[in-house]
Amino acid sequence: MLPLKAETGPVPPPDLLDAQRLYALFDRVGRRGPGPMFQAAVLPHGDAAAREAARERLLVRLDEPLEERFRHQGLEQAR
Repeated sequence: MLPLKAETGPVPPPDLLDAQRLYALFDRVGRRGPGPMFQAAVLPHGDAAAREAARERLLVRLDEPLEERFRHQGLEQAR
């Protein structure tokens, strides 16, 4: 998991909902496919521990910051 942590960095991206950032992300995934972190989290493979570690890393970097942002905006069902 160390190479995957190095790829994603220690903190969430600055603005997960920025239109230009989302466009660049989807464009990159469309051209090159999902990166190693997403592959480890969602594609079937034999290492359940690696899959769970990747999913936890995505929760920390993506889900939790978005949930907090939505909650601060007053959304009742942020998750």
